[in-house]
Amino acid sequence: MRRPVVLLASAALLAACSQSAEPQEVSALSKQLQSKQSPVGVPLPKDRANCVAKIYLEAGLSDKSLKRLQDGKSLAATNEDDQKAVREINQKIASDCL
Repeated sequence: MRRPVVLLASAALLAACSQSAEPQEVSALSKQLQSKQSPVGVPLPKDRANCVAKIYLEAGLSDKSLKRLQDGKSLAATNEDDQKAVREINQKIASDCL
């Protein structure tokens, strides 16, 4: 009975680790968040943009939503799962980045 529990715990750990953002992705999205075409409506200072970019990239958003962010567009027209994730992201940004 212990073996399935260990396997489940290992799978959960691997899934959690796979959400880490690559430095190049953080840098690219951070630059977009610092620009005049920032998807959040205003350019962010570099340190805040880095923090926000990392949170967005580690949140598990769909590729379509991440592409919208990278293109400087808002996430207003995303799927229901992403909308739920964005609410959680906004709370994390407020607590970690502001």
